[in-house]
Amino acid sequence: MPHGDTAWFFKLSGPAEAVGQQASAFQSLIKTVAFPKTAGGKPTWKLPPSWHEKPGSEMRFATLTIGADAAQDAAPGGPAAKPLEVSVTSLPWSTKDETQQLLANVNRWRGQMQMTPVTAAELGAQTHSLKLTGEGKSTATLVDLTGHIKVGGMQPPFANAGSSTTSLPPGHPDMRGRLPLGHPSVSDNGLLKGAPLAPRDTAAPNEPGHPSLTAHAIPDDTAGAANPELPFTFSTPKGWKQAALPRFAVAAFAVSENSQRPEVTVTPLPSTPEGIAANVNRWRTQLELKPTTEAELKAAVQPYEVDGAAGHLVRLLGPEDSNPRRAITAVVVPHDGVNWIFALKATAEVAKSEQSDFVKFVSSVKFRGTDNK
Repeated sequence: MPHGDTAWFFKLSGPAEAVGQQASAFQSLIKTVAFPKTAGGKPTWKLPPSWHEKPGSEMRFATLTIGADAAQDAAPGGPAAKPLEVSVTSLPWSTKDETQQLLANVNRWRGQMQMTPVTAAELGAQTHSLKLTGEGKSTATLVDLTGHIKVGGMQPPFANAGSSTTSLPPGHPDMRGRLPLGHPSVSDNGLLKGAPLAPRDTAAPNEPGHPSLTAHAIPDDTAGAANPELPFTFSTPKGWKQAALPRFAVAAFAVSENSQRPEVTVTPLPSTPEGIAANVNRWRTQLELKPTTEAELKAAVQPYEVDGAAGHLVRLLGPEDSNPRRAITAVVVPHDGVNWIFALKATAEVAKSEQSDFVKFVSSVKFRGTDNK
């Protein structure tokens, strides 16, 4: 469901028979979804009978659970049956290439279910429109697929318009079926001077709905390994503190003394036809620099490897007369159709003192179950 520059995903998956029994209730739910008039507004909906809503998490806006009578089948001797769930998540969306974004997501889902990809011309046969009855009366696109999900074959749905997605490659990381289809949309944290929020988060600090900015000390070498929803593990340098997640980030750390706001973030982004230049110019805007020239782009971007995967390292420094002067160091590495961005954004002084630890942090990243070397 596109709404402004964000698309919202409601995804129900599980054994075909159990999901089929909930198809009518699922569509009834979708039809009730309503959005406020503001472009960045969040959806509301009406739950079908025996459905329940649980709070969101780092990876989801909300989780809707269906009564125990619709539980997935439990394996003999295994754990108790688990109720079906609907994950509610979002991602960035461009009105300029909606067909390609939809096609990329459909083919990624087909790949997860070991089905062959389709072309843009075949897309119409794989989807159909569903009119919403809530405020605004917009339209949703319904995708209904039946296949065989490969164990560990889940991955987040980023609209990678620049590439097509086929079946998952051998050795795909084991995500234990927990990573939802519909990862939160991605933008930078907007904490730098002059940095716009895109899309803008309407909740300001200390307003209802805004996350706490309290940072928490974390044991070394534990942060990444403890989160199976990420496709990689990592270790954190001594002294870094886990911080409240900026909107759409999946990990955030305060690295300078007494800081309660994140200076290091990990965010996934869809690739764009503009490539690395689009990210560099976005970061330059945050530092109050003019758009890059070709010469400046070559000087700012260097080849960089993360766990054997080829990526880019970007170093930017704000104007000398800015107060405070700020810097951005970012590593962009593609993995399974997603650009993972590891960024250090801080004052020039803090950025300089933390360069060594930031390099160690990025070097510690290991993609699960994948040998990139």
